[in-house]
Amino acid sequence: MKDRFKGINQRWTRVAVAAAVVVGALGALGMRGGEQTNVTVWFERTDAIYAGDEVRVLGVPVGRVDEIKPMDGKVRVKLHVDGDVKIPADAKAALVAPSLVSSRYIQLAPRYDGGEVLADGAEIPIERSVVPVEWDEIKEQVNDLVEALGPRGANKNGALSEFIDTGADLLEGQGQKINQTIADMAEAIQVFDRGSDDFFSLVKNLEVFVKALASSDEQMKLFIRNLDAVSEVLSQERKQIRPALAQLDDAVKDVERFVGANRGTLDESITRLTDVMSVVNKQQVSLAQILHVAPNALENITEAYHKRQNAIGVNLGAPAVLAPGQLICGGIGGVIGGKEKETQEACNKLIGGLLDDVASTPEVRKVLDTLLVLLAGGAS
Repeated sequence: MKDRFKGINQRWTRVAVAAAVVVGALGALGMRGGEQTNVTVWFERTDAIYAGDEVRVLGVPVGRVDEIKPMDGKVRVKLHVDGDVKIPADAKAALVAPSLVSSRYIQLAPRYDGGEVLADGAEIPIERSVVPVEWDEIKEQVNDLVEALGPRGANKNGALSEFIDTGADLLEGQGQKINQTIADMAEAIQVFDRGSDDFFSLVKNLEVFVKALASSDEQMKLFIRNLDAVSEVLSQERKQIRPALAQLDDAVKDVERFVGANRGTLDESITRLTDVMSVVNKQQVSLAQILHVAPNALENITEAYHKRQNAIGVNLGAPAVLAPGQLICGGIGGVIGGKEKETQEACNKLIGGLLDDVASTPEVRKVLDTLLVLLAGGAS
């Protein structure tokens, strides 16, 4: 019998120990679940907020106000938040009044979305707290506005009433136009919104342009002074400038009439000039050689003249007397040597025909005959 009671006692002892362990674990969990985050918030004022009022996040209660104490022109509010609620480290606090007569609460914002968490014992400074505008303040501001616009203010002499009457007269019957103006303005704003990127690019480029003008301030001042001086001169000489412009206009008209009357001839002349310029362009190398050796050739001719005999001493190597242009071009080509044929052809194209035409006149023929006589005497 004693052994039976002893076994029963042992079983109850084990049950009691197990129950104690379970209760202790539940108590520990309960205590951990009851942990809270204590926060101190500084407000400018705390009208209609009291200890025990709610602390909310997104409108959901998450804690309570513990203590409110005025200190040095501001109010210190101690509150706590449930331990399982995370508040961002840079959270803000606001007194919220849902209506004029309902109780207020403290709203913490924004909600936690990752990052650092507001630690236990942290403070939210007055720079991150907000209080609502009180109804008394609103009434006071409205009263001040009414006083300023009333008979003891801006409307003391009826100016405001006159302004309202004048505005009413001006706007009477203009409702449709005003409506259209507002609609057009809204459309213009939408256009600006659709092209905001281009608009901001334009403003940025305009800023660059203005900076460039600012950096060239001295040059701009000098330009303006010079422009002012030119304007002054033009103003002083306007009596002379007006007839000159009239004459220029007449000259332009004469040129226009001349071009109209000689359009065909001008077209032909321009075509021929184009051909000549094309030949000159193709013979640039030959012309360069002619210009290079021509001074030496002329110097040799000068040195060949004998003043005492009044004759030129030269040795004629040509088998026959050529045309004047060919004779001169052949002489130039002979002096050049290397590209004699090309140089002679270029010279004939450019000035050979001209020299032949000049030499065909009686006066030039007489001079050439005399020159040939002198050359013959010098050669002998």
